[in-house]
Amino acid sequence: METNKTRKGFEEKIIGKMNEDKAFGKQIFEDPKTTIESEPGMVLYMKIKKFAGIALLIAGVAITLLGCRKSTDIARYNPVTIQKMGNYYNVTLDYSNISHREMGRQFAIAIRQAMPDYEATIDFLLAMHLVVLENSSNPLTFATVKERAKIIYENLNNDYKDEIAGMQDIFKYDEDKLVDGRLSKNEFLIYQLFSEIMRPSSCSASAATGNASATGNTIVGRNWDWLSMARYGIAYLHSITTYKNGGKTITNIGPLGQLNGLTLFNQHKIFGAVINATTGTLYPSDLANRRSLFFDLRYAFENFSTLAQISDFMKDPKNLYLYNHAILLADPATAGVVENQVNDIPGGALGNRSFRTASSALNPGLTPDQTWGIPGIFAAVNDFRLPDNDWDSLNFENTTRWTSFRDKYADVPFGQRIDIETLKSITGYSGPNSDGKMSQGAIFTSEMQQVWNQSDPLSALEDGTGVKGISAAYTTMQSVIMDMNTMELWIHFVPPTYFGEKPPLHPTYQKIPNPIY
Repeated sequence: METNKTRKGFEEKIIGKMNEDKAFGKQIFEDPKTTIESEPGMVLYMKIKKFAGIALLIAGVAITLLGCRKSTDIARYNPVTIQKMGNYYNVTLDYSNISHREMGRQFAIAIRQAMPDYEATIDFLLAMHLVVLENSSNPLTFATVKERAKIIYENLNNDYKDEIAGMQDIFKYDEDKLVDGRLSKNEFLIYQLFSEIMRPSSCSASAATGNASATGNTIVGRNWDWLSMARYGIAYLHSITTYKNGGKTITNIGPLGQLNGLTLFNQHKIFGAVINATTGTLYPSDLANRRSLFFDLRYAFENFSTLAQISDFMKDPKNLYLYNHAILLADPATAGVVENQVNDIPGGALGNRSFRTASSALNPGLTPDQTWGIPGIFAAVNDFRLPDNDWDSLNFENTTRWTSFRDKYADVPFGQRIDIETLKSITGYSGPNSDGKMSQGAIFTSEMQQVWNQSDPLSALEDGTGVKGISAAYTTMQSVIMDMNTMELWIHFVPPTYFGEKPPLHPTYQKIPNPIY
């Protein structure tokens, strides 16, 4: 087993070599697998900045040492239990007799025990995203996302603020410096609010309800798509975390150590997930009255017992969020999304924060190929479909996926109802060309990131080609299927890959024991 000290020595050797010889750095990008495999267990992603300044990002077996742990290994710091279950962590946080501040502290301690290289993995994830976003049309810097995080933190529920503060008692390195393998308090806060202050996601969902379902109850599928290069970190952070807190008990599926709600369900048989909605609006300049969407979703699932209550809370006009989005909600009887157009496009629609289901009247401006009309079947991509909400006919990543959903459900033989296996095949559809490209209609995405900065000819390119700017490349990190009556749960977790290796084109679903039912 490689120690942190050994790994650090290897990093220093590579950095020194690349500073001396740009040609060596170029070799890393042109033939990364050959170079990487010469150092067993080490997968590297390197960004060459101007004058050969290096950002070294690490993924692979050596990042987490997961290959050295058995599936039965348990790191237990009462009241926190973390068990490694092959390709994910099963986490239980028991709030029976503990403060939220102490829970956060104990959770961080347990994570360190269960995953010794956790800090290096999160450090990699943050740095990798900034590499991508620095090259975007609206560049983001560490200073910008840190400032955003601090403002949004102040608007969190006090219990959640205490939990984060408790974890920062452990993850508290005193310097904000990415690619050092450690987490400062600010870096950890950014990780907690990652999806809100960096907005890297692009998701989809569908469901069969009532007579369209083989069980007569809702069966729902949800894909969580993130910037493709995030898989080098996410593949080692998959977790299913149960917040065991009496009547507030919920389970969240997402990256280890994040305290918010990404894909979650509660003991009242309600399922939920955040879906981005790209309407072209700018990020708000004044964040003082903006709330955290993901932490509010956790709050709603902990404190409300019906789908209608959660929907009403999330679309309450008083609750302003950072960007336009949709919130998938499902229970045994229904499924739909809260279309939350919280930021209006100047001169565009005024916004209609409402709950859309399979039977909702849609925007009359939709083109004929973008209508729906399949009874009992619901679908959502990264846009809005209700009247008075903005819809972009030229966003082909949305229109082609919508068409794929419609065609796949329409192809189900007449009289056949949707069961778990059928929903898996639809949610796992890699597109008409079987290439995993979202713009070509892939629901289950598998794309390669391209980053190219003309002033930096040694910029990293996953697929070895050069294009100016940044490609909006996404990979399905997690795909979740749930029967809302039995609460049967199936999940695909994106597996580890070499740098430059294409992510899987098809999901591998595994049945997961439901930690609540």
